[in-house]
Amino acid sequence: MADTLLAAHALSKRFGGLEALSSVDFEIGRGEILGLIGPNGAGKSTLFNCIAGALPVTGGRIAFEGRELSRRPAASRARLGIGRTFQLGKLFTELSVVDNVIMGLGIGAYGSLWRSLAGSFRREKVIQHAERLLDRFGLADYRGHAVEELPMGVQRRVETARAIATGPKLLLLDEPAAGLTHKEAEEYAQMVRDIRGEQVTVMLIEHNMPFAMNLVDRVLVLVEGRLIAGGPPAEVRNDPQVIEAYLGTG
Repeated sequence: MADTLLAAHALSKRFGGLEALSSVDFEIGRGEILGLIGPNGAGKSTLFNCIAGALPVTGGRIAFEGRELSRRPAASRARLGIGRTFQLGKLFTELSVVDNVIMGLGIGAYGSLWRSLAGSFRREKVIQHAERLLDRFGLADYRGHAVEELPMGVQRRVETARAIATGPKLLLLDEPAAGLTHKEAEEYAQMVRDIRGEQVTVMLIEHNMPFAMNLVDRVLVLVEGRLIAGGPPAEVRNDPQVIEAYLGTG
């Protein structure tokens, strides 16, 4: 693939006798929105955890902008430009929206900004940067609200803004449409398109098929730890193997 951002080759992950990922190969092109679908237990979140560094791989390799990642810890990968959200939100729910976004400024590409801006004047600069992100994601009206007080759709935006605060080149979204209303899901999809328009590559896990298929450029299908198909949404949607294994004949 021309201008490959991330490439995985023969990726495997075992938990004791359970093989969660088996010889997984794929690439993500710079500027792409790539979908990852499959039934529960297929290994999708495990794959994300291996990319982000939350789990070590058992075998194979991951390269990001040509750099071997397999032995790098999660913090190092964040600094290189891999950001993520989680299937079950990992926000600091008792803290305000702005404080959650500020937390994102402490890691990734902006970590040096946070560390260098010591003192009250410089801290104010960090807060101003966070507030620009709040404006960008339509969160300014919620600035001082505790996250736990907010509806799910707003919480998803907060988590995404915090991930973007890390300065990612690749953003991993784990079931971003889960729990969202139809309107919220449509708004979130547009936000992802806007993020891609700002030179951020996106890979997402999703069970909401209309949301995923109308958003992504390509989709990969993972079943029992193995990639069984990949390609444009229309092609994958009509693949007999995918229909049998996951989508169903309905």
